[in-house]
Amino acid sequence: MKIGFMDGAYCILASIFCVRKVPKTQSRLFMALISLPRWFKKTPPLLVLQLAGDALRFMVREGERVVQSGEIRVANLNARMFDVAAAHFELLAQLDDRVMDVAVLLPAASVHTHYLSVPTGLDAEELDYQVTRHITQGLGLSVADVYYDWSSFSELNGQSQTILLVVARQSEVAQYAQLCVESSWRMRWVCAEPLIWMQAFKLARTSNKYAVCQVEHSGTQLYWFDEAGHVKVLSKFFDRDQMSSTGFEYVSDEGQSGQMQLPLRFVVNEIDNCLTQALGAVDKNRLDTLYVLGAGANWNNALTQLQSRFGLAVRTVRVPEQLGGDERATLGGMWHLSEQIIQERR
Repeated sequence: MKIGFMDGAYCILASIFCVRKVPKTQSRLFMALISLPRWFKKTPPLLVLQLAGDALRFMVREGERVVQSGEIRVANLNARMFDVAAAHFELLAQLDDRVMDVAVLLPAASVHTHYLSVPTGLDAEELDYQVTRHITQGLGLSVADVYYDWSSFSELNGQSQTILLVVARQSEVAQYAQLCVESSWRMRWVCAEPLIWMQAFKLARTSNKYAVCQVEHSGTQLYWFDEAGHVKVLSKFFDRDQMSSTGFEYVSDEGQSGQMQLPLRFVVNEIDNCLTQALGAVDKNRLDTLYVLGAGANWNNALTQLQSRFGLAVRTVRVPEQLGGDERATLGGMWHLSEQIIQERR
């Protein structure tokens, strides 16, 4: 199913993958009418959701303030699907049932991002044909089973252009929409995690010589850029049985399961291995900054070790000072998504 980038009140940025609830066939007049309340009413709070392993994280933001954040444990049906009914009940128990706009930070594992080179001058119908052919023949997916969208990324030479294509299975997006059922929450945005990091440091940097590494108990995600400025992703998942047998997971006397932060040496070695695998021994030395986040490590202790190992600046992803240590480690991606939405709302 083709979905367009949101326009008017619902636009974020040209390179962020978004899901619009309003059918494309509805008129511009209707879109204008449903946008009118923004001029007369206070902007509703923003609820951001993110699935990380078996934790569904949430953050509520009003203006510049994060007023509530936390996470709930969910039963995973597979690596990217969870028990919606149980999660809905738990989420409603922790959050007020008030009007909120909802944004979802879709995990990299749930999203296909591709850069396609196509001739310039194609009209919308011809471009759609090129894209759908790549989805069916290149990815082996049925167009009826996915959401997809694209945006112009760059023009190579006058004769061809590069477009950024983003594809997600409808079933993996729909589960988040089901969380909003029987509540006053309104799902507005679904954004691909890799594309958030394309924008997160855009204003502060003039080059792409940086990488972002997220370490969770479930695995490691590395985001970096190639020479053409294309965002790349390397995902590595830890075996849960092995993590439990080595003592990284535990069960309390009350029967509650929990997770311990990974050993410092293990974290440093994992990040080193990911950088080497993704960039190679030579290219990884061309980085000048590594941004880190995630609940799998104690970053206060890890920063010095990482800087010593790699010989480059290692920083935690910027989040507001008001957040505590655990929140600062886990909310980085959600915060940057909310920043991009807030900026566009203005």
